[in-house]
Amino acid sequence: MECGLLADADGCLAGASTAFASFWNSANLADEAALRNYAARFAEKNRKRRAADLEALGVSDAQPIISLTPRQLVRQRPPRHGALGLDFIVAAWTGLQSFTGEYRFQIEFPRTAGEVVRRLIGTHIRPDGKVDVYCSDDGQTRKMQYRFYADNSMFRLNVQNDVPGVQWARQHRDGIALVEQGPRGGAPICLRILQPGVEATDAIRRSVALGTWGRTSTRPYGWF
Repeated sequence: MECGLLADADGCLAGASTAFASFWNSANLADEAALRNYAARFAEKNRKRRAADLEALGVSDAQPIISLTPRQLVRQRPPRHGALGLDFIVAAWTGLQSFTGEYRFQIEFPRTAGEVVRRLIGTHIRPDGKVDVYCSDDGQTRKMQYRFYADNSMFRLNVQNDVPGVQWARQHRDGIALVEQGPRGGAPICLRILQPGVEATDAIRRSVALGTWGRTSTRPYGWF
């Protein structure tokens, strides 16, 4: 519940503290279960809002920088705290300004974004590190290796060269790789490689507005 007051005359605040106390005293104490349920509803609601609305509502304490490009974003300081807890994240993305691999396109996810992907995979990973990945742009499910590399604290997803968008990303070193929950009953994760445009911009700006992003020296990354 919220209580708001617009005032344009002196003396109109008399009794405001009493009104606030009435709200406060009628509330139930928040236990761990109530806080977790609220956090889950908060995350679900804000994933559906436009980035501009998230910024206007002040969902995150981050400065208003949602209009910046990925190359401009890597020069900004990421927020210390995001508006969404990691337990409620359903997507992660990373910029494709840098990557590794010649035979396989190795997408590197910095630590936090990589942990999100690993949580989405859950127990569906094989002993050899391979996991089923649904590529929605061509409707194919492929086996890809996903592994953490301690030498640079990065997770790597080894992507076949015939996945839509890979050749473009190799040539242009731009765009983002977006990983989301896979279709119900199918592969645990879904991968899309997005060129700069409306969809990529929306994912980036959503993370910026929620304060759920970070950067390396070459690219931004985020989760929501």
